Parts: sequence; structure tokens; C-alpha cells
Amino acid sequence: CLRKTRPVVVAALPTSEAEVEAVVGSVGTDHGILAGVLLQANPALPPAPQLRGAMLLAKHCSAQLQSVVPGGRTHFVAVTHSDGPAELEALNGLCKTLDLEWPQVFCRGIVLPGGDAMRLAPAAAEMVVAELSCPAAVLREVRYSSDGTRSTLVPARLVPGVAPPAFTEEEVFVISGGGRGITPLCI
Repeated sequence: CLRKTRPVVVAALPTSEAEVEAVVGSVGTDHGILAGVLLQANPALPPAPQLRGAMLLAKHCSAQLQSVVPGGRTHFVAVTHSDGPAELEALNGLCKTLDLEWPQVFCRGIVLPGGDAMRLAPAAAEMVVAELSCPAAVLREVRYSSDGTRSTLVPARLVPGVAPPAFTEEEVFVISGGGRGITPLCI
């Protein structure tokens, strides 16, 4: 989706930095500032190149997606299928991390039911459209069952005054990464 509300379809997600940068740049040049990314994982292709392409896409779309959309919102959404390779679940993790890194961008991982018929079904498109228009921005991942039942994970905060799990002096924790995103939540 673009700010001019015209979708641009990129049939195959490039996996090299230069190719992704060129695609994002051409979309901006030809169609205007990018207002959203809807990434459809392909369970028939190897997961690693798809994950690399998704991370590069997030990197090169970051500035455009984090800009203000008058009367709307930008989005980064990944769609996977429940019968796809387990490695593609990392796309949901990417959406969750981007949601923490980009609080003004609507980020969500959507897991649709598996099966070839479902991938082409109008019901799958309706599920994705429903998520794109969902007002509950706090939901970072949504799963649909084959009967259309929607399940979500609702984040919960630790309750002040309730003791966290006890750690012993012998335990060692290594926390790596930046000082934003999920790192502070892990400490």
C-alpha cells in the first residue's frame, strides 16, 4: 500500500542489499513515498533467503515507514502459513521487534491456515485486510485456524511487588544487542 493508495507488487523479494535498495528506491521514485509493506512468505521457497530479504526490506524501508501519514498509518506486515517451514516463523519475530523499534508503525505477523486452497482463497485475503485495518495496534501476532477462528497473544506486564523468578549467584546471563527494542525487556 502506498500513500496514494496504489499497491505495488514485487513478485520475488530480492535477497541482496543492492537489489532491495534498488527496489525500494524505484517504488519511491515511480509511485511516491512508501506507506506500507505487506510481505507474503512463500513456503515453497527456502526460508533463509526470504528472511534475509525481509530484514533488508525493513532496513531500507525504515525511514519512509517511520514518517507521518496524515489521516492514516504506515505498516509492516508479514504473512505466513501454519504449514510452512518453521523457520519462516522468524518473520513474526521480525514484526514484533520492528513494532518495538518503530512505535509509530503498525507491525504485525499474520499466520494463516495452511493448504494450497487456503493460499488462494478469498477468505485468506479477507483475513489479511481485516488485520491491516485492525485498530488494536498492541497486537503483534495473529493466527487464524482453518475454521477462521482468530487467536492473538496479548502482552502482559510484570506486576510491581510480585517477585520475579529467583536466580542463583552461579547463573550467568549474556544479553546482547542494542539498548532499544527487546533488549531492555529481557533485562
